[in-house]
Amino acid sequence: MRKLILVLVSMYLVGCEQHPKELDVLPPESRSGIEQDESRSGRGFDQSDPGVAEDKSALAHNVSEDLSDMEQYLDDLDNPYKWQDQLDGMQSAYEAIAARSLLPSQEALAWEKFLDIYATDVPDTMDDQQMRSDANANMLSARLDHAETLSAEFQLEAMQIIDGVLKHDPRNTDAYVLAFRISHQAHDSQAEEKLISRIESRNDEQLTSDFYLEAARRYQVDDEEISLGFYAKVKDTSKLTSMDDPYYQEASYRTLRKQFEEAVRIARTQYVRGNTQTALGLTDTTPSDSGQWVNRLLSHGQFPTDAYQPCVSADLSDTIYVDGDIESVTLVLPYQAGHDRLEVTITRAVNR
Repeated sequence: MRKLILVLVSMYLVGCEQHPKELDVLPPESRSGIEQDESRSGRGFDQSDPGVAEDKSALAHNVSEDLSDMEQYLDDLDNPYKWQDQLDGMQSAYEAIAARSLLPSQEALAWEKFLDIYATDVPDTMDDQQMRSDANANMLSARLDHAETLSAEFQLEAMQIIDGVLKHDPRNTDAYVLAFRISHQAHDSQAEEKLISRIESRNDEQLTSDFYLEAARRYQVDDEEISLGFYAKVKDTSKLTSMDDPYYQEASYRTLRKQFEEAVRIARTQYVRGNTQTALGLTDTTPSDSGQWVNRLLSHGQFPTDAYQPCVSADLSDTIYVDGDIESVTLVLPYQAGHDRLEVTITRAVNR
């Protein structure tokens, strides 16, 4: 059957080139020209004409290429198990590597060779693509494990491996976290700052938030202060788990406490300034109501726009309440999990 199809295709392709008028594939004006040439020569083109010989040679080459493509297509049809065999072999190789207990460097090399061997796509399925994607992730993970093993004695080599992973996958948060840990272990604060700047300079809020969250989790045991510092920078809270909640709440409280202490400092400074202005006969710039106090606190630009709320009519836990006038101002930090409610009143008289 396959040979019959090839013969028919060959006949069709040759016929298309040699007898276009019989196949009715040329426009009328072209057919009439051919008929006139044939009538003058008696029986068509002069076979001894060099130009005709070249055309025939080109025709033979084109037909050969077309038949080669068709033959490859038919080979696939004649071998329905060809791609399935490849997919089965790929699956077996994947499972064999995954099942073996290898050193990180060996595992990374095994996955790399797997990806080289099975680089060809298998048609009509996504299974091979999924295996390649998983193998690639496994390879990068193994390289990071190898870098972590080296980092105790060979920090430069470990960082070079991490850079290679980041070139392959610029959004690999595990690589960034490991790089930070190596820099921190080496007490290299400049390297830490450069790394964070490198992440933030990508202007990728999701990547930045993921990095802070992963770093915070890694330091929960090793260094709680660093962990809480990272938790305080996490923006995407949708990825927090019950394991994160106590740390995140503590980090949030510390941020609010810092915000509260800064507000107390600003208020006291403002009353001192107002008293000085009054003594010098200048205009007193002290806020005269709660709204003005909120604006004054926010004008320092250290905290988000919802950091303060006027009055104490509510008791939300993620903001500081302000109730004041020109003579006094009360600042309230609501109750937080594990921490009591804080309230401080600053008066103009005390700060004269």
